[in-house]
Amino acid sequence: MKTKLIETVRNALDNGKVCPDGHTIFAPEFYAPFFSEEDLRSAGLVRNFQSDLSDHKGTIFGNDGIVREELKDSVYNLQFLGWLHEQLEISEPVTMFGRGSQAQQIVEQIRKAINYTKPQNETEI
Repeated sequence: MKTKLIETVRNALDNGKVCPDGHTIFAPEFYAPFFSEEDLRSAGLVRNFQSDLSDHKGTIFGNDGIVREELKDSVYNLQFLGWLHEQLEISEPVTMFGRGSQAQQIVEQIRKAINYTKPQNETEI
């Protein structure tokens, strides 16, 4: 694994930017300063997302609870985690099915792969 990437991921974990959330779509700025918008764009992670209003699981809600028909130039965190899993060359497969369970498993695999120990005051989401 790449030493610089491992250090970046450790710092991002310390700052809550690598989080076990399989549902949220973040603005690219959320991942700064650890992952730049340019890095995320070149990885194909920055895209536009459309709500599927026929299904609550496909409907995008803002922080205020209001439905958003579209989010432009955003990053789906579960895809970000999958990309990071791949970049760290983690061979352990993701075996969970739900989005939240997958995100938790991926973050745990990342922590294990880089020998990351949570700070004493960190709490789980």
